[in-house]
Formats: sequence, structure tokens, C-alpha cells
Amino acid sequence: MAHSLGCLIVRAALLTKTLKPYRKNLHSFLSLCGPHLGIAITDSALLSSAIWIYKKWNNSVALTQLQMLDAPRVEESLLMRLARSPGMDLFKNVLLFSSEHDKYAPLYSALLLNPTTPTASSPSSSSSSSSSSSSSTTSTSGATASETMRKHLLDALCKASTTLVRTDVEFVLPRSIEHVIGRAAHVNILSDETFVRILTCCFIQYMR
Repeated sequence: MAHSLGCLIVRAALLTKTLKPYRKNLHSFLSLCGPHLGIAITDSALLSSAIWIYKKWNNSVALTQLQMLDAPRVEESLLMRLARSPGMDLFKNVLLFSSEHDKYAPLYSALLLNPTTPTASSPSSSSSSSSSSSSSTTSTSGATASETMRKHLLDALCKASTTLVRTDVEFVLPRSIEHVIGRAAHVNILSDETFVRILTCCFIQYMR
């Protein structure tokens, strides 16, 4: 079981020589809000701005990798290389959980769904038109890359006859800044008692 970036760390760790001898013992992989297709596409302008500011301030390598900007060509990015390597298909069962309200790991990315480019907001003034155009271009290329990764991952799961279960979890969350930016659902999947009970009762057959 892994959450958020931990899901990608698990997939990367399985490629190491240290864990290779244990691959035959893998059974079920529970992915909670894991950004398997990155975060190149987002419909939250607030979150996009926050990511840009954080990257400038903190020089975050992880965010650069999640946006597939860590290599000269997207085909050479970490996420693309992970998608083309053994990983989730090494398990007998793969259970993907996410929430539509999670903007940190978008639903399409966490559940391996067909990515769609969000409709660009109309610019409020002429000075914002170039920024909107640039964002639209980035989203389009991000959608193409995400769809390529999705096909690689699903093809591998199909060939391995891995059971894939995808679940969109609906949380009742109070309105707050964390809810608006999509963080509340991202962390609530770890602490919501009702979800934990459902997980242990309804999905126990995949743990045996």
C-alpha cells in the first residue's frame, strides 16, 4: 500500500536489483491517490499557480518530474520510463483509489483514465492572453504524454492478466481553502474512518 508520491517510489523501487529477487512474491498493490500519469494537466488555476511559485521558490525536483519536465524530451522523462518498465503488472491485483476532488493527484492520473485537456478560462484582460495560450499548449502536450503512458501501463496489466480495480471515492468535506485547492481529499483518504472500514471489508479478498 502506498499514498501519493509513495506509489511512484514503489514502482521505481521494484526496478532495483535489491528488490528484483522478491518480485515473484508480489500479490496486491493498493495505490491511494498516486499520480501515475503525472500532473501535467490540471483544471485548477489556483493549484497551477501554487505549483509554479513552489517550484521557483524551492526548486522541487519531484514537481518537475511530475510535470514531465525533467528531461529534454518527454519520452526520456522519469514517468515515461517508469511506464515502459515492469511495475504494476508484477502484481496479481492492482487497486487504484482516488477522489474527483483531489487536485494534487488528479483523478485521471490516479485511476489511469483517459486524460482530457481542461477548457481554458477566458482571459480577463488582453495581458493574460499569452499566458492562457501557453497553458493550453502545455496541457495539450501533457495530455498526449499522459495518454501514451496510460496505454503502456494498461497494455502491460492486460498482458500480465493482472486484476485492475479502480475506485472513485466521494468524501463529504467542509468548504475550506484546503478543499478549494484539492488537498483535503488527497489527505482525507488516509484518515477517513468510513473509507478505511470500507477498504478492509469490501476489498479484503484482494489481500488474501
